[in-house]
Amino acid sequence: MLPFCVASLRRHPQVGEISVIAPSVVAPVCAELGVRFLEESSLLAHWFPPDLDDQDNRWYYQMLLKLRVAFLDQDAPGRFLIIDADTVFLHNFPLIDEATDTVLHARLERHDVPYYNGIEALFGHPVPYVGSYTSHFMVYRSPIVRAMFAEFARVQMRPPEEGLEVLRAFLRRCDRDTLSFSDYETYGHFAREHFPNEMRLVPREQLNVLYVAPSDRVLRRLVPYYDYASFHAYRRPDRLALKVAGGGWLALRLLRDRLGGRLRPGSGAG
Repeated sequence: MLPFCVASLRRHPQVGEISVIAPSVVAPVCAELGVRFLEESSLLAHWFPPDLDDQDNRWYYQMLLKLRVAFLDQDAPGRFLIIDADTVFLHNFPLIDEATDTVLHARLERHDVPYYNGIEALFGHPVPYVGSYTSHFMVYRSPIVRAMFAEFARVQMRPPEEGLEVLRAFLRRCDRDTLSFSDYETYGHFAREHFPNEMRLVPREQLNVLYVAPSDRVLRRLVPYYDYASFHAYRRPDRLALKVAGGGWLALRLLRDRLGGRLRPGSGAG
């Protein structure tokens, strides 16, 4: 999966140096791909609360890994793109409007109530639904991430430097059914409220592909219809029935797109 993600980033004119944050077992793959490797446990040292029951799914662990980049002292980039490793850009759609320096973030149509309950708890007030920022990638600005953590602390009437402790305490309360945390959703709404010129939601064509591994053939079939795709659970089906079901679903989806004339804007393919 990682080679497809990295290849799509290398094709994008607005993407610079590529780093992979992962367990040490992934280091040889990164060396083969010629990308920088960052060992995840060292990155999260003293950050992730050891008493948080998250080891089975690493749900919050991987979110804190992304946000941690903004706190790398002198190594923290001013702005950085985070993309889930199971996501592949199919087209070089703009990530930043170079005329205005505004991030052009993909808007998805999903409303996860536990995330919004979590944002209300962290911000001290509810936020309106304007579309979802949970789009499997995000262009972060480090000073805004740090300002968001300071806001977590301010809401709880604590010093700005205690924002991480506030977030840790909040994560211990989360049950993911009624109260949860999303790094993308929370950051998007914080930027919208406090830095309104930083980001604009724009339409993108995206597909979540289940139980199908990426391949050059699969990607070519997706290109006419989608800007990017995420290959969830592509390693999970060890039973033939799941693989067949996933392949069948994808074939029907693409047939529906073709018969419905659903081409992504600017695509001349059919």
